[in-house]
Amino acid sequence: MQDGFFTAFQASDFLYLGEAALRTLLISIVSITLGTILGILFGWVLQASRWYASAALAFVLDVFRSVPLIIQLILFFNFVPPFGIRMKPFE
Repeated sequence: MQDGFFTAFQASDFLYLGEAALRTLLISIVSITLGTILGILFGWVLQASRWYASAALAFVLDVFRSVPLIIQLILFFNFVPPFGIRMKPFE
């Protein structure tokens, strides 16, 4: 064995990779489902609602599309703790 930094995989590493793959699949399934439901709902509101409802929704959607995702994530993680939602990284 070498002195210094050793990077070989061990059996426990594969368990972590499997857990990460399952979490990724779960997040993907939830995201696709919610995105589809919200997309259908928002499309229906934009087409069938009164002008003020579709204008308000169009403004909100335009803001979410215009602001970069990293900025949205930073704002989300900084503004939800006052509402009692505690989010810890890497958990």
